[in-house]
Amino acid sequence: MRAVVTSDGMRRAEALAMAAGTSAEALMHRAGAEAARWLMDAGRAGRLRPGPGSVYRVLCGPGNNGGDGLVVARQLHAAGQPVMVHRSGDVRTETALVQWHALLQEGVPVHPEVGEVPHPAADDIVVDALYGIGLDRPLQGVAVAWIEAVSASGAQVVALDVPSGMDGDGRVRGPVIAAAVTLTFEWPKLATVLPTNADVVGDLVVLSIGLAEAAGGQDDLRLYLQDRSDLRELVHPRPNAGHKGTFGHAVLVGGSTGRMGAVVLAAQACSHSGAGTVTAHVPADGLPILQAAWPEAMGSADPERGHISDVPRTLQGSAWGIGPGLGSHEDSALVLKRLLQDPPGPLVLDADALNLLAAKPTWTAFLPPGTILTPHVREFERLAGTSFSGDLERWEAARELAVKWGCVLVLKGATTAICAPQGRVFLQRWANSGMARGGSGDVLTGVLTGLRAQGYSPLAVASIGVYLHGRAGALAAADKGADGMAVRDLVGTLPAAWRELRG
Repeated sequence: MRAVVTSDGMRRAEALAMAAGTSAEALMHRAGAEAARWLMDAGRAGRLRPGPGSVYRVLCGPGNNGGDGLVVARQLHAAGQPVMVHRSGDVRTETALVQWHALLQEGVPVHPEVGEVPHPAADDIVVDALYGIGLDRPLQGVAVAWIEAVSASGAQVVALDVPSGMDGDGRVRGPVIAAAVTLTFEWPKLATVLPTNADVVGDLVVLSIGLAEAAGGQDDLRLYLQDRSDLRELVHPRPNAGHKGTFGHAVLVGGSTGRMGAVVLAAQACSHSGAGTVTAHVPADGLPILQAAWPEAMGSADPERGHISDVPRTLQGSAWGIGPGLGSHEDSALVLKRLLQDPPGPLVLDADALNLLAAKPTWTAFLPPGTILTPHVREFERLAGTSFSGDLERWEAARELAVKWGCVLVLKGATTAICAPQGRVFLQRWANSGMARGGSGDVLTGVLTGLRAQGYSPLAVASIGVYLHGRAGALAAADKGADGMAVRDLVGTLPAAWRELRG
């Protein structure tokens, strides 16, 4: 897990490292060498697709980001890889000049015309080292022409630190090169985790260059990027001698006329979460639908035929998920109020439960500590009672509400923000248009409720659940395509996501 940093935070860390005796040249060499190593490993592993006659085309700007690119070119050339350096302008920094002179001595191929627009082939690998986190002006002239030419080529682009055209804090300075992969150094930059930048950042890889030991105050934003390695240590062992009682009883409350699919999807996902028993309390007319669609779940019928009006106090559960398909009937609102005031177990609130809560803001005072709330952006703005101008402002507001309410708030999006009641925010990047479908959130509710029933802490539930949900979506999109996948495919890939997580 790595702290997300601003441009100023990165500069402070570099200054501390140099004050401790590490030279600027050494830092540049480490960055370029690590990037070159990743490129060659990715080519061998098939993560990149260099063709038989492809070339690594390294686009170098005049500053230190360009200097990182020069190191990449030197390392690739030394390893016998086909490489061509293209310069948008003459080298301007002392640190980059050291690399430039070394590159010339080593005979690395350099395009002879400075500023001439490159035209890579579709199977070339383009290394974007034009501009880094310090960009402070809109791109124009040659730089714009270069970005347009690369975009038109169809070549895979690997950006160094941030895609050229934005600064490290996410401000876009005109056209931005769209990367398939962004290799960022030591910590993810704020620009690389903002959901609005997902299409240009591509896959995000964080490469260590030895700054962490010297850094101070790198958690100023209190934002942290999670990956699979962080989550594996949170997963409980699953004893082979366990029985269904060992793994908890998850109860789902939801469904209404015409909206039973939501609670069915949640029940299916809950069954794939590892919970020992799953029960869904649904309207009476919905019970045959539930049991026909998903016989693994037990059913509990509400007295009303088309909406939830009561929950029997005899229904016992280790955790409760409330909201999928619940609707807005006044009876259902009163059921939610009772469950908040007299919780039968840990709660996960989603969908209509959140909309009902937003309509009755005084009810937030009843939220039991440790409740998990899972709004998407519009649901969150209804909960907060206002709209927001940007992702960072929205994350900050979600953090404040998580602290105020003593809950874990999962703000869903291309980058999902998991806000802990202690004030930290954990980010996971799952940009996948195939998950932009009604029902995806119901799947997450089922996964979270099942994990909570097994005794995981609220923060562990949110972290593991968001990973499983996002990874399952990625696997479904890889198999079916983002256009063709359905939410049921997301449910179907949860077992594979579990297998990966457990290693």
